[in-house]
Amino acid sequence: MDRTEAQCLYCDDAANSREHILASGLGGQLVDDALVCGFHNNRCGARCDDILTKQFEFAVHCLDVLKGDRSRGTTWHNLTAQIDGAVISIRPDRTTSLKPIINRDPVSGLPTQIFATERRPLDALQRDLNRLTNPPIPTTSETLREDVLDVRLEVGGPATRGVLKTALHFVAHETADREGARRVAAALAEELFSDGPTPRVRFAPYCVDDRWRGHEFHDVLAWSDEIATLVYVNIFNTVPFLVRLPLVALTVPRRFTQDTRTGAFDVTHVDAPLLRWEDAITDATAETKKEFDERVYRITSVGLNKRYVLAMLERAREDEPAYETLSANARREVLVDAAKRFQGIGPMTPWMADAVRDFAVRRILVEEGQVI
Repeated sequence: MDRTEAQCLYCDDAANSREHILASGLGGQLVDDALVCGFHNNRCGARCDDILTKQFEFAVHCLDVLKGDRSRGTTWHNLTAQIDGAVISIRPDRTTSLKPIINRDPVSGLPTQIFATERRPLDALQRDLNRLTNPPIPTTSETLREDVLDVRLEVGGPATRGVLKTALHFVAHETADREGARRVAAALAEELFSDGPTPRVRFAPYCVDDRWRGHEFHDVLAWSDEIATLVYVNIFNTVPFLVRLPLVALTVPRRFTQDTRTGAFDVTHVDAPLLRWEDAITDATAETKKEFDERVYRITSVGLNKRYVLAMLERAREDEPAYETLSANARREVLVDAAKRFQGIGPMTPWMADAVRDFAVRRILVEEGQVI
């Protein structure tokens, strides 16, 4: 079938809308201009992609994920997350702010504690105290709380619809059996656009790919057996799902891999992994939930370390006399020497620390216009 005249997966209208196979909010770069119509593209975005992206928006922020519009970080302006009773906002410029929390004495009504990221609440408190006859002397302490940038994702939940959409659209993108893909999409439409989780998505107990790559990769791998098509969706090389679809003809297993830092991706032929539907997890135990939480935490941990070492290198540039007049090699040496002093915050393996150092040096050199 001529893909320029193809029908939408979900209806008989022309498939002429630009569809991101993996949500663009996660940095997805693989697109198909002849997969769905405009109406169903918007519906997939609102009912599937947005919900999945929202679960990972702090990771997108921390890892500076490159998106299709060439911007980096979260696409959710004024993003908020409820952490320990505090509401954290990410502004459009990707700085963070904390909505002030003021604890008061129940008798006097005077503030006993103020948690804030800006000086205005403290200045207002000082003005109030100055009006008193015998004002108390306030004490302040400043603590950088990067831990407020959190990632929380349930094993199940509505976000699994985004995983299902990713799997279905990848298979439809790769198969020559377009009518078969349309039949599957029609059968799954009600489930895909519902309000709850989907039973076709399970949490995979292990990753089928190399761990050494870190958390800057997404993978989608599809293969068919005699009775079904299985799709492995691995977000940030850390959070793996297994999706079971009705059988769609795939001549060979196909795999999409993307670097979230550069946006580079490829789709290749691969061998089917030794991953069975029966091995995937339906009801997570306390132990598997703990493993899941630890995996997701590592995404943010790596991201926070990158932000921290970037700040270190920025200070090294500012502290180096006449940095702007140094040669390119001399600048590189200044940055490398500063990066060597970076030990990492939180749990980090040696290779993770090396990757973070290398990332920071390369980022600054690229910003300075140096060829890497």
